[in-house]
Order: sequence, then structure tokens, then C-alpha cells
Amino acid sequence: MADLIYPTVTHAFLAELEAVARTGEEVTSRDGLCRELHPRLVRIGTPRQRVLLVPHRHNNIFAAIAETMWVLAGRNDMSFLSRYVPRATDFSDDGLVWFDPARDNTASRDIPCNNWLRALVRQGRVDVSVALRSNDIMWGFSGIDTFAWSVLQELIAHATSTDLGTTSYFIDSLHLYERHYARAERILADRRCHTLYDFGFTSPQFSTSLEALDDNLTAWFILEDRIRRAEEIPASEWSTVSDDLLGTFLRLVAIYNRFLDGAERSELGEQVAALPESDLKVGAIEYLTRRLNDRACVPLTPHAQAFFAYFWNGAQVNKTFTFEQVFTVLSVLHDKKTRGLRRQLEEARRALGHLRQHHAKVRSSGGGTRTECHGARGRVDP
Repeated sequence: MADLIYPTVTHAFLAELEAVARTGEEVTSRDGLCRELHPRLVRIGTPRQRVLLVPHRHNNIFAAIAETMWVLAGRNDMSFLSRYVPRATDFSDDGLVWFDPARDNTASRDIPCNNWLRALVRQGRVDVSVALRSNDIMWGFSGIDTFAWSVLQELIAHATSTDLGTTSYFIDSLHLYERHYARAERILADRRCHTLYDFGFTSPQFSTSLEALDDNLTAWFILEDRIRRAEEIPASEWSTVSDDLLGTFLRLVAIYNRFLDGAERSELGEQVAALPESDLKVGAIEYLTRRLNDRACVPLTPHAQAFFAYFWNGAQVNKTFTFEQVFTVLSVLHDKKTRGLRRQLEEARRALGHLRQHHAKVRSSGGGTRTECHGARGRVDP
């Protein structure tokens, strides 16, 4: 798999989920039974296509945005994060912070999973490599990791005036917990060939210089704090976050806070509908229509209608196959074939060893019998 690059995180997630669910070794971890692939290299070719929408996965785009901003700001407090990721405190030793260097290398709930990152510029593109000691494919890989690191990669690309290259994840333990076995089967049984990007959606662009980044992040968190306290933000103040991507993040966080505070669905629908078309908006529509159990709560543009007709109902888009679809299928088949060949080779080695032992016994007994094996390339005399 070393030379395979998945087109998007969606392709990577579906192929790797099938691989770990079908061929992973069942092991007992500190968090219970799981199926594991060890080690694993996963590469993604277009990291900016970061929004993962897969039936039955139930991603929360708002939580991914909040945790990404928390990471970019270098924060480790639960006071911010637990508003958007309530179970975050389950992985904190004291319920106050994550990642305490004094405790992280001992018995701890929050031993870091992401251990090392490197950005490398080659031929006008910045590639990012991430080393992980452990990665839960459901909550980690497809929940936050690929989203957050793709935003960091875009920040680096902007700062170095380069394009985004590939992202490579070197994962020592890629695993699927027993609590997610049934969900994995539902996802794999109802997968789609197309992603939202096949429908022409794109992501807002990051455009903040390194010199202005701290000021923009400070402004973002000041406004977020006022939003969470239900203050009304004057129209003129939204522009203090002068970045298309970060500004869209803030607008979506504001909508999510209204959702958490119990706002009427009509209000939420109007606010989402007012956003410019983007992959993030599509992610917000998917989350709210699912959580409110109302597919009509957000007015859809014809563009969005086409996607959701396909996403919700599995409607046929066309009867052709794109390179990305074929690539994903071949990636899974290649992985299965490689593992099957390894098992066959090991079985052949064991059989040959038994044959050599038998041959040696025959010779030592003076029988003088000559044993021959016929392989694919002719006769082999042990």
C-alpha cells in the first residue's frame, strides 16, 4: 500500500474501514476489544477536500471546526472544547486539560495519539507527514485528525506560497473498537461512490498571513466567547476575522450555539441558507437535518438538492465510473490480495519445511528415495 494515494479522506476512510473490519486482527486494548491493522500507512492526495459525509457515520462538522480552532490556537483547556465535544472530558485526567507533559508518559487517560508532524516543500507543493502511535478510525481518523491537520497544512501552504501536496499518516495501530463493529457494517453496506466534491462543492480558502494569524485567532475566540454567552454580534464586528475559512468557521460555530441553546429550526435553517455555498455548509445541512429529523428545515439550492437526493436516497448520478471510484476499489482489492498472498507464502514455506524434514528422515534411514516438487518455474529438488 506504500505507493497508493487516496483521492480524498472519504475514499481513504471507506477503504481503510473495510480493511480493518475485514482483515484486522482482533486484540484487547486498554479501551476494550478492537480489530487492528499494525502498522499502517494512509496517504491522501487532496487534503483540502476535508469534509467527510458518509451515511451512518454521523459526523459533526461543528465539533470538527471547534476542535481544529482549539488546536490552531495551542489550547489544552476543557472549558472551551467540552462545549462542542462533550466527551472530551472522558479523556482528561483532571477534567480540566488535555496533554499534561508531566503525566502523559505515565498511566493516563490522555496519552497523545498524534506524536510527530513534518512539513516538507517539494516542487512547489507542501507535503505533511503525521506519525500516530494509535488511531481510532471512527472517532479519530474520520472524526477530527484528517480535518484538523488538513487545515494546518493549508496554513503552512499559504505561509510558504506553495500548493497543498499529499498528507501521509504513519499509524502504528489503526483500529476499530467493538462498540463500532455494527456501525462499520452499516456504513460499508450503504456506501456511496461519489463524494460531495464530485458535485462541485469547494472549501473556503485560508488567507491569513503568519504576521496576522495571532490577531485573527484572538479576534475569533473573543467573538466565540460572546456568541456562547448569547450576545448579538453587530454586522460590522464579524469582519474582524478577515479570513474566508476562519470566518466561515465562526459563522457555523454561531449557528451551532443557537442549536445547542434550543433555537427554532426555522431560525437555524435561515442562518444556514444565508451562508455562501461550500463544503462546510453542506456538512452543516447534513448534521442539522439529521439531528432535527427534518430534511426540509434548511432551504436547499438546486446545487445542494442534487447532492442530497443522492446522499439521502442513493439516487443514480450516472452509469460511468470515475478514476477515483476505480482507484478506491482497486486499493481495497490490492490490500486483500497482498494479505492473501502473504498468507499463501507463509503456508508454502511451512509446507516446504515439513517436506525437507521428511526428506532428511528418509535419507537418514537409508531409503534413498528421491522427492521432487514441481513449482511454477519447473522442478525444484529440496
